[in-house]
Amino acid sequence: MPAQAQDVVLDLQEDWKFQYVPRLTDGVSTLIRDDDLAGTNLIECENLYYYQHELRSDTGYATFGQTLRGEPRRSYQFLKQSGSVELLLVTNDTFYLKVDDEWHYVSDGTSTSCTDGEPAGETSIVVGDITGFSDGDFVGIILDDGTQHQTTINGVPAGVTIVITDAVPVGLTISAAAEFVKAVDLTGDPSKQISIVTDPSQDDVIFTNGIDAVQVYDGSTCEALGGLSGIGVSTCAALIIFQSSLLLFGTVETGSSFTQRIRWSDTADFIDWTTGNASYLDLFDNEDPITSGVLLGPYCIVYRTRSIVRGEYIGSTERLYNFETVISDEGCQSHDGVVDMQDHHIFFGNDGVYEYRGGANITPISEDIYSVLFGTLGEVHPSYISRIFGFRVPELKEVWFFYTVSGGTYPTKTARYRIDTGAWTFRTWQEGISGFGTYFNIEGLRWIDAEGTWAEQDWYWTSSKLLAQAPVILLGLAETLETVTYDHLAVTDDGTDIVWHAVTKAFSHPRFKFRVDDFQFRAKGTAVLIEYLIDDGSWTTYENVTLNATATDHQITNQFVTKRVQWRISGTGAGFSMDWIGFSYEFESEW
Repeated sequence: MPAQAQDVVLDLQEDWKFQYVPRLTDGVSTLIRDDDLAGTNLIECENLYYYQHELRSDTGYATFGQTLRGEPRRSYQFLKQSGSVELLLVTNDTFYLKVDDEWHYVSDGTSTSCTDGEPAGETSIVVGDITGFSDGDFVGIILDDGTQHQTTINGVPAGVTIVITDAVPVGLTISAAAEFVKAVDLTGDPSKQISIVTDPSQDDVIFTNGIDAVQVYDGSTCEALGGLSGIGVSTCAALIIFQSSLLLFGTVETGSSFTQRIRWSDTADFIDWTTGNASYLDLFDNEDPITSGVLLGPYCIVYRTRSIVRGEYIGSTERLYNFETVISDEGCQSHDGVVDMQDHHIFFGNDGVYEYRGGANITPISEDIYSVLFGTLGEVHPSYISRIFGFRVPELKEVWFFYTVSGGTYPTKTARYRIDTGAWTFRTWQEGISGFGTYFNIEGLRWIDAEGTWAEQDWYWTSSKLLAQAPVILLGLAETLETVTYDHLAVTDDGTDIVWHAVTKAFSHPRFKFRVDDFQFRAKGTAVLIEYLIDDGSWTTYENVTLNATATDHQITNQFVTKRVQWRISGTGAGFSMDWIGFSYEFESEW
């Protein structure tokens, strides 16, 4: 809830007073009238975030890997039993493994090796076996520098020769015994999100895109999970491992959709769906489709579009699990609209954002920005609510929810929630965000690799974000088919400057007009534009101010008389931070 106006007013010499706002970090609020808010709240806050007592311009993103086949949907860090780590990526069209600085096709189980070395410019590749390869297949061939040549098969393979569409690149060759793989073919849909888990018992990764067969990656190939075709299960909406069984939610079986069905494997055997503890349950207490299942303590919480079900392990031969509806008037339309906070969930519902702690109640946390996101004037596009996704950003103590606005098809806006203070702000992206994931940096940042000027950096050289194992956010770009890293260090959005602004509450008096004399603030960065809005007029420039690389107090003077005033603070680029603001005034006359 926003604080009521209790701003600090200091008496100066003669009749002058000073309106002092010690910080601007209590978040965006449109819940109450703008002149009833505390000055520490904001009416708008775009591409800025809160750090301790400061308001800072957001950092950006940088390209991570090459252009991909299909919209990047879900990146996933796979920690193997050996302790090694692999970074995986599911797109709408295929499945990748990150190798050095590029994404490599993963084999769908069909692979061979090149028999002879092949020179640059060659399109006819001699291989050990053509079995399983067909005209038009997408393939990857390892080159002599370790990169993967990604192309298609041009014509029906014959004998021991496969002809490829794109010749071996200039300056590179194919070595004898080089790996030649057929890529995984997927038919993902933006409205169906990726559900993915690690199976530590088998040291593999299992995922579904809601359309294709459930897939398993074993560290080498990515193929359909065994056992499901035998019972007619072609796909599912979501999956999770719970009490040593693999649970599938919202299955498609023998061509029919069972949107309320939960099906589970035998204990510790994820390809046995017919014997032992394997069984299923249909949640027929209402018609809500299941969207996701998320662990919470000892429970498996099943989110449906308009309800929440709590699953508990019973373990008896008659009843392995008990599922009961605990919330019947709100749910989550999106698989990734639920964020796991360890001891509770935060989810993006139909009429608000909520905390859920496993009981029979949910707690709304989005009242301050309800009118921005929800209701008749809310900017969340109702046709694409299933594309909403969120995740936790622990190093910033934030949760981010990405959503689509009017005129778009993929999310271009992010609502950022500060966990410890409950403050909200917003981020606008240069293009649609199709997917997400996180990974941990293998190496720390070197001084020479930092982007931008010293003034544009918002961190210290002792910061943990520079060190190896620092968390990095990976985002997918829908239009350019690239992955990018939002790693708290980039100062642009892949070369495009970040434009930011904040709008204060309205400062007014119930009886008197007042004369504003100056505007004061403490900030650092490159430049900032200060504007004012009086008596519901239009924004007027107060002054453009050149800032310093270190935080400095500034005072700018320009008098005007008004009944109410708002201030807008805006600029371009990273490195900006603001501590406090204030302005001097004296009462002029009654209205």
